[in-house]
Amino acid sequence: MISLSYVGNRIPNNPENININEISPQWNAQCDVERGGDRQLCDGPAGQIANPFLGITAFGGSSYYNSSTLSKSNFTRPYPEFGDITENGATNDGKSWYNSFQAVGSHQLSSTLSIHATYTHARALTLGGWVPGVGWTPSNNPPTGWVDQLNHVFAREVSTYADINHSVTVSGVGILPFGRNRLLLSNANGLVDQIVNGWEISPLYTYYSGFAWRPSDSGGSGQPYDHAGNWEMADGSPITKSMGVQHNLLAPDGQHKDSRIRGVTPCVGYKDTNTGAIIPSPAATAAGCSSIEFVRAPNGYSVGRANEDFGVRQPGAYRFDMAVSKNFAIAEGSKIHLGDQMNLQIRADLLNALNHPDWDEGYNNDPTSIDWGTIGKGPSGPTNTPRYVQLSARLSF
Repeated sequence: MISLSYVGNRIPNNPENININEISPQWNAQCDVERGGDRQLCDGPAGQIANPFLGITAFGGSSYYNSSTLSKSNFTRPYPEFGDITENGATNDGKSWYNSFQAVGSHQLSSTLSIHATYTHARALTLGGWVPGVGWTPSNNPPTGWVDQLNHVFAREVSTYADINHSVTVSGVGILPFGRNRLLLSNANGLVDQIVNGWEISPLYTYYSGFAWRPSDSGGSGQPYDHAGNWEMADGSPITKSMGVQHNLLAPDGQHKDSRIRGVTPCVGYKDTNTGAIIPSPAATAAGCSSIEFVRAPNGYSVGRANEDFGVRQPGAYRFDMAVSKNFAIAEGSKIHLGDQMNLQIRADLLNALNHPDWDEGYNNDPTSIDWGTIGKGPSGPTNTPRYVQLSARLSF
């Protein structure tokens, strides 16, 4: 049996949270070096004012209570006596799209052997922070659909867990060919036949190609960013080219005792927080890059960029699990009033039976590190557990 299908959904009008007590965007702009501002107007002494709330009991437990000065930005808020005020589900601007091709195949080869296989190719995008398959409540999964909430820049992006090029599973159930009326040991005596006959094996192979990846804010830039909205082209525009490179293995060197997987271009940099000048990443210097195309914004005063896709995929992974079991009928159960169907099952489950390590964690996303864009193949690198064997017995009556 073969089944081919399209599976997709569209979810409009998803609820989004919003901070209704943001600082003034005009205040923020004066400190953005990329817009001709000066960070010191906000971060230096000129950006501070004597705290009028100092020592007032109502502000106990907050910085307003014991700080002698406060940033002037606080007094550009609609309600300056409060900090951030989040209104859950304030707007219904979020959307999500999911499209997939799915194939399922099953074949009963014989009375003792059957196989089952699946294949999925999927594309998933969100506008806002809610993704299909993730239940939302204000307490356990609030939407975070903003690249830059202050300047009202929404996050339209490829999903980092539901967008997948290839996902394959192959499983089967078979009876091992040992014992009477089987291919091997067909003339076994009764005792040997009881031991070797009827063992069932159930292998499961799972493979998926790498999920989409995007860098995080990676330090140094602060609020109001989310969803890697502080990454941009060197000219300040949103990311429009792929940052990914073909996966290659970097051999150990004087600074690394383990090899590394590179999946992101090393030719990146970060902007100086005061001048906006581009500083090449140590990884770019080590790789001898002649130019820098991708940079991290200088600080949290820059306008966030709506970067839909960075064109980077993680390495992907595969796993092989297997279960072996045998049922022993116990006819004597009826003699002790446990019924005629008394049965003992002995089972062994081998999870990650081949003890194969998966290196599908996220790449290093700190442009100030020489390890930018790589995954270290060291002891802490694998994202899966080593081989795990579980033995069990179950008595049914």
